[in-house]
Amino acid sequence: MSRLFCPCIKIGAITITSDTISISISKETQSIKPTEFVGIDTNLNNISAVHSDGQVDVFSTSNITKIKERYRKVKSHFRRNDVRIKRKIFQKYGIKQQHKTKQIIHDISKKLVSQKKQLIIEDLTGIRKLYRKGNGQGTKYRSRLNGWPFYEFRRQLEYKSKWYNGIKVIKIKPNKTSSKCSICGAKVIPEENRQIRCHCGHMEDRDINATRNILYKGTPVVQLRGLRVKSINRRFDRAKTNEKNQV
Repeated sequence: MSRLFCPCIKIGAITITSDTISISISKETQSIKPTEFVGIDTNLNNISAVHSDGQVDVFSTSNITKIKERYRKVKSHFRRNDVRIKRKIFQKYGIKQQHKTKQIIHDISKKLVSQKKQLIIEDLTGIRKLYRKGNGQGTKYRSRLNGWPFYEFRRQLEYKSKWYNGIKVIKIKPNKTSSKCSICGAKVIPEENRQIRCHCGHMEDRDINATRNILYKGTPVVQLRGLRVKSINRRFDRAKTNEKNQV
C-alpha cells in the first residue's frame, strides 16, 4: 500500500461491489528511448522472445490449454437440470479458469518487461474470425485457439511496459512472419519437428524464425542493419562448426 502514496501516483475512481473493491490509479512515467529490442511471438503452447543482443527465450504456455480442457470436462459432467444452479457453477469454474490463466500470463509478461527493452508484438486484432465454424478447422483445434488469451497477454504487456519503463509496445502486421526466412526473406520450406529450411542454408525452429521476423519488422532501420549482420554471422559460424565436426 505504501506505493499508492508515491507523489507520481494519482488515485481515481473507487468501485465497490458485493465481493470486490476496485481502485483506479494513474502514474506519471518518464519516457525513455530504448536501445535494445525484443520480438515476441505468441503460439498455442509457448511464447517465444528473440532479443536484439541474440538472446532467445521460450516460455511454455501449454498449461493454459490444459486448464481450459480440465474445466471443460468438469462442466460437461454436470447433469442437474436446473438453469440457475448450472449458470452459477459454470460462472464459478469460469472465474477459477480465468484467474489461473492470468497468473501464467502475468509471470511471463513480468519477466519480459523487467528487462527494460522495447517490446515488439504482432497486432492480432480480429484473430478470432480465423477460427470460426466453417473455416476448415476441427472443433477441438478451434476450441484450443479461441481459448488462448491473446488480448489479455497484449494488455498486460502494454500496461506494464508503460507503467514500469515508460515504453510503448510496438505492434506490427503479422503478414508473412511465419512463411519467410529471417535471413534472406525467401519463402521457407516446412520440415519435421517444427523446423523450417531455406535455400540459403538457414534452418531453425519455425517459432523462433517467426519471432526473428517480428523483431526485424518492428526494429528501426539503423538498428536493423546491425541485427541482420549479427544473424548472418551466427549462421556462418554454425555452418563452419558443422563442417569441422564432419571432418
